Amino acid sequence: MYTTGTGGTTDHADFGQKGNDIYSDFLSGDLALTANGYNRYSSFAPLLVTVDNTYTRANYSAWRYYYRIIGSANKIIDALGGNDATITDSNKTTMGQAKAMRAYAYFYLTQLYIPEYTPTSKVLPLYINTDGDALEQSETQVVYAQMIDDLEQAATLLEGYSRAELFEVNEDVANTLLAYVYGSMDTNATDILARDLAEKVIANSGLPITTKAETIGGFNSVETPSWLWGGADITTDTGLDLISWWGAKWISTHIATNGLVIKKQLIKDYTIKLKIQINVKFNLLLKQILTMR
Repeated sequence: MYTTGTGGTTDHADFGQKGNDIYSDFLSGDLALTANGYNRYSSFAPLLVTVDNTYTRANYSAWRYYYRIIGSANKIIDALGGNDATITDSNKTTMGQAKAMRAYAYFYLTQLYIPEYTPTSKVLPLYINTDGDALEQSETQVVYAQMIDDLEQAATLLEGYSRAELFEVNEDVANTLLAYVYGSMDTNATDILARDLAEKVIANSGLPITTKAETIGGFNSVETPSWLWGGADITTDTGLDLISWWGAKWISTHIATNGLVIKKQLIKDYTIKLKIQINVKFNLLLKQILTMR
């Protein structure tokens, strides 16, 4: 979710889900790059990567990241007996989580690479096993049908499962992802399904509404009681540096602060230069007056 290079590049924006969250915030207009330096997001923030195919790194890294998750999920599913494996008490939790993660990855691929839900459009190849053969693009409605099937099965298989850590997928996470899928289809019928699932998760999870203090206080602690699904607690032992969410924030702050310093210095330099020019002109004028006398 936050490991560097999981998109297959050395780019400083390539750090898993959190890196792609920044991308999606730019795409949706929720985030603005008000200053530019170090070339970080310089081609993404103005949306050049969405219209110019020569900007390949961001498109490649997100694609590779999510298909790596799909590949890993397929390996687990195949090891358990395949998509139609006999479900037992010993494999149902793992199978449910693997199918939920496969659907999670396909959902984000649809949001990043498909402009809108058009049933017959062809954008994504659909891999549901580890056969290894390259596949042609599937119709979007087929990809969505697979996501819905995976998440419905996941919610059933994970019913009653009590997770030990917040980063584990449980029934509520599966139903939340399914609500996202239905909501992105944007039809009256699927909007109602999304609403019903959201209400079910709210009722079943027992999680409180995030308070104002928690929201504006940084919204950055895994201990916040309203979190439904989140990563592990990030500490210095995790080893993250500039290639991370925090690195991106530091760069932005540094650019903004440094830009302010530069502007102040330019104003100072201009003021000194202006004073010199005024003094020179005044001295010349004074000399002319004295000469005339």
